[in-house]
Amino acid sequence: MLLYGCANIFVKPPAAEIAYYSLDYLPPQPAKAAPVAQSLMIFPVRIAAEYDRDALVYRDEQHRAGLYAYDQWFASPAKQMTEKLVRDFEAARIFQAVFITGAFQKPDYAIYSNIRELGERRENDNRFGAVAMSFTLTYARTEAATPAIVFQREYVRRVPCADASRRALVAAMCSAMQQAVSNLVGDVRAAVQTP
Repeated sequence: MLLYGCANIFVKPPAAEIAYYSLDYLPPQPAKAAPVAQSLMIFPVRIAAEYDRDALVYRDEQHRAGLYAYDQWFASPAKQMTEKLVRDFEAARIFQAVFITGAFQKPDYAIYSNIRELGERRENDNRFGAVAMSFTLTYARTEAATPAIVFQREYVRRVPCADASRRALVAAMCSAMQQAVSNLVGDVRAAVQTP
């Protein structure tokens, strides 16, 4: 009996398994009109410090926040979102060319983005995938030393989680992100295709 008790002291419990998630949603539909003969540069997405981490984040109405330590992003949410914006604007076919910073060509337009919220929002026993992003569209082909601001907008979306699982949370966040980006693409299309 004593030997059995001592043996249990040295047995380590199994390590908790970490689940990894990615931001994924369908790209917007292509424009029916021909692309404008201009280019768009996507600057790397910035993210608020409290969401710039591997673990999924939750907040409640009492200003409390926490992390799901065993549920993490597969890659930085800001980097994932930068790649998604390039993909989404290529799919939308508003511009003849879409590229990320580092390209040698000077763009006609540029988008600057900031994720202000990306996580679970808890309110009155309800859970939502919450996304808040701000975007600034600039026109760079001006004689001025700085680009002209075309618009600056914030898109806030909350989608109810189907259940309390992290998988449902990520699905709700992806749906909220898709809604926000769809609105952004529509606003950019209207801004650049208006004569």
